[in-house]
Amino acid sequence: MSRIANIKPDFSEAAARMDAYWHGEMLNRPVLIASTPKPGYAFQEGSSYHDRAVSGDLDIILYNALHNARGLDYLGESMPACWMSFGTHEIASFFGAEIVWTEGSGDTTWAKPMVQDWNDFLPLHFDEENPNWQRMLRFYRRSAEIFQGEVLPFPIDFHSNMDLLLSLRGDEQLCYDVYDCPELIDRAMEGARETFRRLWEGVTKAGKMDEYGYWFDAYGRESTCVLACDYICMISKEMLHRWFVPTIEYEASFIDHVIFHWDGPGALRHFDDIMNIQKIHTVAFVPNPFEKHSQYLDLYRNVQAHGKGVVFGGTPDEIRSVFHELDPARTIYKPSVQSAEEFFRLEQWMREQV
Repeated sequence: MSRIANIKPDFSEAAARMDAYWHGEMLNRPVLIASTPKPGYAFQEGSSYHDRAVSGDLDIILYNALHNARGLDYLGESMPACWMSFGTHEIASFFGAEIVWTEGSGDTTWAKPMVQDWNDFLPLHFDEENPNWQRMLRFYRRSAEIFQGEVLPFPIDFHSNMDLLLSLRGDEQLCYDVYDCPELIDRAMEGARETFRRLWEGVTKAGKMDEYGYWFDAYGRESTCVLACDYICMISKEMLHRWFVPTIEYEASFIDHVIFHWDGPGALRHFDDIMNIQKIHTVAFVPNPFEKHSQYLDLYRNVQAHGKGVVFGGTPDEIRSVFHELDPARTIYKPSVQSAEEFFRLEQWMREQV
């Protein structure tokens, strides 16, 4: 039986509120997701993507994550979770691509492009015995054994779809390929879809997510995941419908609650096409660095007018300033709070507004 209530005593209430959100309803206030450190708690040093991918001891990483989760107050609909990832381009490493990490890239890792000619590389199919894939499965199995539902594992960073092709080929070369050899991209995308299926089934089974629940920026009792394709900012509408749309629709067919990671203003050219993807429930738009979510209020209202939810982050004052402009039943708020008391003041204010 899941022990998540050991860390989050109000788990049942939070889970019920998320159930309502996924069904377009609201229980006495909108969804709020935030966490703050408990005063005086001694946290263990964390581990970066680089440590996990190259040399990290999985048990140490997981026991430290469990220890650190006990030192946080998970407020509102936030849940104790552990980010299970080798980095943004990790999926390419399951095909044998070298993971690249530099001092200047922080926790982000990359993959060294390995496809010289698609004709030599296709069909796209990774070996189940690939060391990084087997390590990833061990990571999830040990998380299930150590956490026993007290902390939820994230799914991997699903930069799948055309982002997988970019990782394998390199961004510049892929931009040539979509014009020079689109029929090879057709074949590669068939493999990308099959890759997603194998990854999703592998990690959700290893992490016992059906038993313990799902967390990927939001909680779901049923399968919940953030899907992404940052490369869409670089392709035309015709290419979007040829490659991205059928692939994300396939990926979404495995998932009950889909959040789409909509990366940057450059991707907004495909607004109508994204809105027409039925299985996308919520969009998490990523503004440019130093921009605020409140600068995109018209966008969020337009998204909600199409029947989808939005994720809005900001200070409590920023959230108060836009609160009456958005549908509370279709908004996940992520307030940047410095204390639990600040969070509870915002929560009480919201209850009084609805």
